[in-house]
Amino acid sequence: MTRFHFHLWDGEQLVRDVEGVELSELSTARERALMAARDVLAGEVREGRLPLNMRLDVEDDARNMVHQLHFRDVIQILH
Repeated sequence: MTRFHFHLWDGEQLVRDVEGVELSELSTARERALMAARDVLAGEVREGRLPLNMRLDVEDDARNMVHQLHFRDVIQILH
């Protein structure tokens, strides 16, 4: 098991995940990042905002960046 940390960049500052979560593999951490980003965006939309400049930086316990997810890449805008 590896401990992954999901740090949120809100466009102005980085909110660090100091606790992290233990997961079996990187693909699981990527899936969790995707779901977390969509959850954050859903909350923002309820407040009338769509902050596509946010992102999640995923690090392992050795502080290696293993994944970066930009919120603009987690939704599809339809016209």
